[in-house]
Amino acid sequence: MKVGRNDPCPCGSGKKYKKCCLPNEEKKQAEAIKKSFAEARERDKLEAWEPEDEELNSDFDSTVYEEAKEDNESQFDDTSDDLSDFLEDYESQEDPDDLPEISKEDQKIVDDWWEKNESINNAELHLEHLIQFIDTYPHLVENLGLDNDLLYNLDNELFIDGKYELFVALLLRIRKEFPKAYEKCHGYFNVNLLLWHIVQGRIEEISPFFDWFRQDEKGISRFELANIIIFFRATDHADILINELESILSLKMFKIVRFNRIVSQYIDKPVSDDTISLMWDEVASQGFEPEWLGGIEALGNRFTQMKRPFTEWEVEVPKKKSQIDTYYINLTDNFTYFLYQKTGISYDCAEFYADTIYNYYDNLISKNRCPKDIFSLDQQSFNENAYYMCWDLFDCNIMNLVQLNALYYFAEYLHTCGNMTEERKNEFQQFITGSFRDYFEDEKDSGPIMLSFSRFPIWELRNTVE
Repeated sequence: MKVGRNDPCPCGSGKKYKKCCLPNEEKKQAEAIKKSFAEARERDKLEAWEPEDEELNSDFDSTVYEEAKEDNESQFDDTSDDLSDFLEDYESQEDPDDLPEISKEDQKIVDDWWEKNESINNAELHLEHLIQFIDTYPHLVENLGLDNDLLYNLDNELFIDGKYELFVALLLRIRKEFPKAYEKCHGYFNVNLLLWHIVQGRIEEISPFFDWFRQDEKGISRFELANIIIFFRATDHADILINELESILSLKMFKIVRFNRIVSQYIDKPVSDDTISLMWDEVASQGFEPEWLGGIEALGNRFTQMKRPFTEWEVEVPKKKSQIDTYYINLTDNFTYFLYQKTGISYDCAEFYADTIYNYYDNLISKNRCPKDIFSLDQQSFNENAYYMCWDLFDCNIMNLVQLNALYYFAEYLHTCGNMTEERKNEFQQFITGSFRDYFEDEKDSGPIMLSFSRFPIWELRNTVE
């Protein structure tokens, strides 16, 4: 059984767990996270690429490729610094204050409640038992230890039973009437409240749930904030982030969201020197460093390639690693525009889905081999490379669901361009749909996140595909 923060420490010292062994265990966990990320980054460093074709090998320019790779990473993966900052803050944060002192009689009331609670096997009865205590002993709510798995278990049980709205109502009451009790676990539940309200379409009610992120000066909420960013981008609500979290938009993890908002203002304009110049001026006025974009010429090239007609791509493998990396960037940029045009989702949301395809191809060339078929999408290639399509740093289900949707649409895109036959497209989409159903069945009870992805594919392609 999991030991709660306020339980006696298992070591037998007589102290509470949070005042004895827990701090050391949390520190070890933080160190383990640091180590795992360091090892992951080390594994993913590109080594010498030795294609089977000697002519390609003789033409390989490793310096150019390394520079291109570093440039791309600096543009699209700025979470590592934020993660390090979080871990430093996490290790230095102080334990929450002890519970308020209460009389022996009151402590017996709390203990008796817990003893009875242990004998209840029904989620709604658990909820009713808790509400009765809150109504009868409001002065003891903080001493009940709501963060001691009580609310977490109710969260899961009521979601599985399809009665999550009852739990949301309870959370909102505790949040309003007992803020100190709520504060001990508010990070986790603020996220769930945000997710639930978005899923229910109650967007006008969510602003208060962002207060924790806005007021978090130490950055302790970085993990939860990262999950929120992922969820809002995946469900096409990035504008909410910008509107609600304007005060902390300088965070690196917001950079691509802010940049995409600028691009979206020009996405429907024709490609021209005037369009590129206006977009560049807007980017500069928003404080983006020229180095981050590679200059106005690089921005113009990316914009031009993005709006390339959906025609057949050259299947010959480029001769240099830098060339093939650029090829994949152009391919996924154009796929971004395809999603934007054919589904009606925002540019930011389309870019978010398309970026998982770039990660897929990036993994291919990171394996130090020349891919024989650039457009090979089948069960084998999925099993070999799908894991690397997203860096699921925060142990959430969202990116796994995003990548399955992205692959489904990418097959449609390749068929539209003429790089995949209808038979192969249908076969691959059928396989991906089955993979989604299996994954969704395993994870459907994991929380309100899953409600946003109950339909597959999540966005509908318009009937007219050029």
